[in-house]
Amino acid sequence: MNYVKKQPGEAVLDWPFCIAGGNGVGSLQGLCPFYGKNGSIFALRRFHEKKVMGQYFGRLHPSQIEPYLQAGWNHLFSPNHPNIMEATQQTQCFRADEWSFFTDFYKYNDFAGINLYADLLPESCVKEFYTRFGNPTNETTVLGAGTVKFIPKSADLRSQVDLALGKKIKFEPFLDFSDANLLNINTIKSFTSVTGLSYVEGTKPSSWRWALGPETNIVFKLKHSQPLILSFRFDSPIEDQNVLLEVNGVTLGNFNNLSKDVTIDHKLKFKPLKGINRIVFKYKYWNHNQVTFAPNDSREMSVAFRRLVIEPAKETSKPE
Repeated sequence: MNYVKKQPGEAVLDWPFCIAGGNGVGSLQGLCPFYGKNGSIFALRRFHEKKVMGQYFGRLHPSQIEPYLQAGWNHLFSPNHPNIMEATQQTQCFRADEWSFFTDFYKYNDFAGINLYADLLPESCVKEFYTRFGNPTNETTVLGAGTVKFIPKSADLRSQVDLALGKKIKFEPFLDFSDANLLNINTIKSFTSVTGLSYVEGTKPSSWRWALGPETNIVFKLKHSQPLILSFRFDSPIEDQNVLLEVNGVTLGNFNNLSKDVTIDHKLKFKPLKGINRIVFKYKYWNHNQVTFAPNDSREMSVAFRRLVIEPAKETSKPE
C-alpha cells in the first residue's frame, strides 16, 4: 500500500470494482456482481490514499451511480452466477470494443495504476492485462477478494492523460445476436440498457424473469438495419391485466383483459433502425399497485417472462 501511495496519479483503478448499497442500488444495476468477494475493497483507499472507483453505503441514491451507468460500466461485468454472494469470477475477458473503452478510460484519467484482482478473472484474462498494460510490480492478498496485483501506469499512457476527455468516455455495445436472450444472466453486456426486469430465477429450460411495473425498457444498438424477430412468452398472475408493446414508439402489440395465469406466446417481426432502438412493454397492474399477489415480496412484479429474445429474421427469398 505504501508503494501504491507513492505512485503519481490521483486514483487507482480496481478491476473488478464494486459499487453497492444496502438498499440494493448498485448491485441490482450490475455494478457489484462479486459483492461476496470484493464488497469492501474500496476501503483500501485509507491505506494508499488514492481515489477509487467503488463504494459501499448503507443507502445509495440512484443518482449516485448514474454516471457509471451512463458510461456503460455495467456492460463490462460477466459474473458466473447471478447471486452477488455466490459469483466468484468473470466468465470471459473483454471483447475488442470493451478493451478499447477500458483502455481509453484508463489512459485519459489520472490513474496511478490498476489493482488487478487476479482470482476474480480467468487466467488468460490476467495475462492479457499484463500484455496490454505491463507486468505487476507488487502483489498482496486481500481477505475475500484474494490476490491483488498492482500494475503501475506506463509513462506512455501517463503522457496521454486528458481529464476532460476522460469524463466523456462511454461504452455502448452493439447488439450481439449470440447474446440477445434476456433470460441469460449476462445478456446486459449486449444491450445499451435494460430496465424493468428483475433477475433471472429458476434453471434452464424453466427459468423466468419478472417484469417490473410500470414498464420494461429494452434499448439496443445496431450497426445496420435488418429484419428482426422479437420472440416472447409470458404468464400473467393478475386478472384483467393489459400489456402494451411498443417498438421505437409505434404500437405493435396490445394484449388486453388477460385472464389470471394465462400464457401469451408470440413472435413479432419488425424492422429496427440503424443505431439506437427501444422496445417497451407497458403494464396496467403490478404487485402492490391496485393488486397484491405476493405480499411478502416488495418487487413490483407484473408478468413473468419465460422467453424473451431478439433474433435475426430468416430470409424468405433468395436475393436477386
